[in-house]
Amino acid sequence: MTDAVAPARRRRLSRGAIIGIVAGATVLVALVTFATIGAINLATTAATMARDAIESEVEGPSAGESGDPAVERFQSGETLFAFPAAIEFYADDRYGAECPAEHEQGCWQSALFTEADCDTLQIQLGFGNDADAMFPEHLETIEKQDVLGNEATIVVFGNDDYGYGWINQVTCLDAPS
Repeated sequence: MTDAVAPARRRRLSRGAIIGIVAGATVLVALVTFATIGAINLATTAATMARDAIESEVEGPSAGESGDPAVERFQSGETLFAFPAAIEFYADDRYGAECPAEHEQGCWQSALFTEADCDTLQIQLGFGNDADAMFPEHLETIEKQDVLGNEATIVVFGNDDYGYGWINQVTCLDAPS
């Protein structure tokens, strides 16, 4: 008697198993890709920060930047004044002697650095009690005569009725149209 051996039947993966394997492989490839991109971005950012730190140590502060923590400077492109001017705010009371005695709460002290000369510079001061306000509650205007471009024009101002004061706008009244 001979026993007949039936040919072995190959088992196939089910359709669900195939879909699961393909989906898993796709997720794995995506994770590896995102991890690689993240590592490259991290390395690039670290290299840029290191380069900037080295350059600032080698070059020191750029023109007009004192590196003094009592001075906060904004370039003319940041101020968006009608008459282009950079501004520095001082927190060290360097111009305290120029504050009129009528301001018992003291004065805000700053300097404007216009990009050009101006015979009559109009400075609009804004005041408010809300640090996050979009617009001042009160405006005042002062004028400075014979302003020279790229030189400090000292602006000391106060208003005891308000907790915050700033230079809201700068306009040269004799600028060519």
